[in-house]
Amino acid sequence: MDSKENTGDRKSFRERYEAWECEYLVPNAMKSVDSKGRQHDDKPCSIRTIFQQDRDRILHCKAFRRLKHKTQVFIAPDGDHYRTRLTHTLEVGAIARTASVALRLNENLTEAIALGHDIGHPPFGHSGEKFLNQIMVDRGFDPGFLHNIQSVRIVEKIENDGRGLNLAFETRDGIEFHTKGMDDISTGISEGTLPCTEEGRLVRIADRFAYLYADIEDAIRAELISLNEIPLLFDEWLREKPSRILDRLVEQLIEHSYNAGCISLSDETIDFMDNLKDFLLDTVYNHPKVREMEPQVKTLIYSLFERFETNPDLYDEYVKLEYANEEKRQRNICDYIAGMTDQYAIMIFQRLFVPRTWEHF
Repeated sequence: MDSKENTGDRKSFRERYEAWECEYLVPNAMKSVDSKGRQHDDKPCSIRTIFQQDRDRILHCKAFRRLKHKTQVFIAPDGDHYRTRLTHTLEVGAIARTASVALRLNENLTEAIALGHDIGHPPFGHSGEKFLNQIMVDRGFDPGFLHNIQSVRIVEKIENDGRGLNLAFETRDGIEFHTKGMDDISTGISEGTLPCTEEGRLVRIADRFAYLYADIEDAIRAELISLNEIPLLFDEWLREKPSRILDRLVEQLIEHSYNAGCISLSDETIDFMDNLKDFLLDTVYNHPKVREMEPQVKTLIYSLFERFETNPDLYDEYVKLEYANEEKRQRNICDYIAGMTDQYAIMIFQRLFVPRTWEHF
């Protein structure tokens, strides 16, 4: 860049990038200049767009770092190559960014949503979420505990000592509505409350792509299934090389969305994903070896919650959050347990419930 251009153009780097977005991205992409803005007024960065800032704020927050020690499917697996909640999040981000670039959507908003979509997950994966939800429902909370709602609580009210990350509306919307649970893929894509942006809807699908493929690979590694057990409906060449499942899904997403002019999947792809999900439910998610630790997880989650709830001294020592009423105190306890990693939850449980030998010095 010559010096004349460098000194003559007084637009900031952010403004130049925003102008490029308006010129290059497709009409239904979310442009940074069209964002509804943050929860609270914040001085714009001279270098990064609002969504680039969101991505960095999520990447550097404590809740994101804790994902590396949170369960994806296998609780405390014996091996270094199984997915954790962090590696799953990074894989969702990579899938979503690839499609976002190909479709000329806002790559930075896509990545911000992907990085933040699971930061509200509790320890021990879906088992931990199920039992925390039961606890909160039993205490009259509606909803009880949902990881997507908890992710929004983290970015709005918990991080930065209660100040939150002050993210853009579109980022928070994409995080909140990224999931519809384990329903059929068809209902998860086309029904319920969808994200308000194409980028959010893309992450919603990329999340499903990531766990469907990765859970097959991890299940093969765990010897819960073999290549020969993958149904023939997935084609013989997919049985020989399961990584092609992900390639096939991404290719079809990009092609179908490009032709339709919006994020969408063909009926054939949706049926393929629903069948794959049903196969995983039958052979992996409900496998006795996967679920054998659920009773212990339930005991741990319930015991910690009840101990903090009934013992004010322990609440003050561990949770350390002020509360105006009992409902607020219960929510604080839920937030505290949900934020734990698997290892930390086990450590606190052992400290509070497992007797140690007496030592005399």
